[in-house]
Amino acid sequence: MDYNLLNEAIQDASPFDLFRLRILIDHLLDDPQTILRVRNQLRPGMVTSFFDPDKNCMVDVTITVVKRTHVLATELESGKRWNLPIYMLNLEQVVTEVAPTTTGVLDRNSLSVGDPVGFRGRDGTLIYGEVVKLNPKRAKIRTPDVIWNVYYRSLFPVIDGEQETRHRIIDMEPQQSLL
Repeated sequence: MDYNLLNEAIQDASPFDLFRLRILIDHLLDDPQTILRVRNQLRPGMVTSFFDPDKNCMVDVTITVVKRTHVLATELESGKRWNLPIYMLNLEQVVTEVAPTTTGVLDRNSLSVGDPVGFRGRDGTLIYGEVVKLNPKRAKIRTPDVIWNVYYRSLFPVIDGEQETRHRIIDMEPQQSLL
């Protein structure tokens, strides 16, 4: 499924349309046949990933216990233990990233915790940091000195010379930050 196309398609949906779509999706997720089909693929010790909505990215885990509708899993990176609904597992290794909007402006859906970003400070200087939290209107950005709350429209992606990031370079001058 192309999440970018889906995101564009529902941008103009009314709140009621979005609510109705949520109910439809909830019914599909709760379908016993869907749960059984996924559960039959799972085994303890299996390494997979799930989508963490707070970080807006995939997290790699090892399944430790398979229950009727949930799994107990351990995060590979941190050792954190999770009790996850079966439907949260990305068994097909689907690409879940959402590109920035066609206007080139970053938004909550196109960023993940840990992404390198930049913005202009009040004095016009460029400030670079890392996303540490995604809030509804602003992202928390950690710099060496302080954590900033920055509106998404003020952020621009930063390409790290040492490692490739998931964002494309956008040909646009960074906007003045409205802190």
